[in-house]
Amino acid sequence: MSEISREDLDEIYVFAIELGKRAGQMLKDAAQLRMDGSSRTKAQDEHVQKMNAVDLVTETDEDVESFIKSQITNKYPSHK
Repeated sequence: MSEISREDLDEIYVFAIELGKRAGQMLKDAAQLRMDGSSRTKAQDEHVQKMNAVDLVTETDEDVESFIKSQITNKYPSHK
């Protein structure tokens, strides 16, 4: 494995913090829409996958996960 410079680590850190903030804002915005009674369809509101009684994955969760993955892929295409 190659050594990562302090400069590279700092850049990754800044990117990760900003990405986390943007993803968090997406979650907050979606929660606010739900609380305000947005114009989402019933199908969108009911989009939930249950793996067990406590594992609920919402459409927002999937959207945020996709956003994070795409941002990482765009910034660091060789990252696996």
